[in-house]
Amino acid sequence: IYLLFLKQYKKVIAVSSLTEQTLKEVFPEIKEKIITIPNGVDNKRFDIPETKEELRKKLNLPDGILGICIGRLSPFKNQNFLIKVAKEIKNADFYILIIGDGDEYENIKKEIEKENLKERVKLLGFISSELVPYYLKASDIFLYPSLKEGFGIVVLEAMAVELPVIIFRDIYINEFGNNILVANDEKEFIEYTKKLVEDEKFRKGVGQKLKQNALKLDIKNVAERYLEVFKNE
Repeated sequence: IYLLFLKQYKKVIAVSSLTEQTLKEVFPEIKEKIITIPNGVDNKRFDIPETKEELRKKLNLPDGILGICIGRLSPFKNQNFLIKVAKEIKNADFYILIIGDGDEYENIKKEIEKENLKERVKLLGFISSELVPYYLKASDIFLYPSLKEGFGIVVLEAMAVELPVIIFRDIYINEFGNNILVANDEKEFIEYTKKLVEDEKFRKGVGQKLKQNALKLDIKNVAERYLEVFKNE
């Protein structure tokens, strides 16, 4: 049924090279129609004049090194793992902000309380999309422990505010570029986090490189690629 449906179109656009590869494997009959145009990010939306310190006061966030994770709270998003990260990295000035709502909210809340980490792991619940840029800009590290994704837009949003980003190998796509920190397992994820917490020069260097990757995926550039498809067809 899917194949019959897709055959009606001149082009089938995948949002990542990994999605394109999967579609071609599943639907080899239409592989010549399948192309990649990645998701984009509106970089201007993340040009925020307030400083990190000003935003922290406004949002009532602690001082120190702030790791942040934004996403729906569900098992495959794996936010529970961040509690383990906080346990392993005992720096008193390292905090983790978990933003989002979903089925795992109560489980994560109970685990934080059980491990006596309420002061260092802040479960902030849902925030509106309008506030996302401010929370990202107020933070230092983007921690994204998700176990499966198509194309995590929030990763691009973190890159747009110069945050260094850590993800697992299973969700890496070429469109993120070569500067994102890709962990092969939990141990490596924690090691990357610890290095970012303790090494300010490394932290800022990775963030600056990722900003350049985000600029390449600016929403205007992505829109131009869609226009080219329509012009050529």
